[in-house]
Amino acid sequence: MNQLVKKSHELVMGKFSFSLLELRLFSLIVSMIDDRDEDFKTYKIAVKDIMATFNLKSKTIYAEIQQITTSMLKKIIVIPVQED
Repeated sequence: MNQLVKKSHELVMGKFSFSLLELRLFSLIVSMIDDRDEDFKTYKIAVKDIMATFNLKSKTIYAEIQQITTSMLKKIIVIPVQED
């Protein structure tokens, strides 16, 4: 699954501290968003798709993904706002 992700300059310059796998998962989630969306939607990603996308082969993948997503929920992304 090769999705193109367009990130705004503000997002790229934002301050956040993700591990490599968290950053990859975040990018995968962002790639699912349709830029024409006008409202928030729920997106689901199957564990097998995460494993295939990131070439993961761990017997503890479910626990790892639960730990990663829990960790991501606790993090805040600060995007600088440019004043006009």
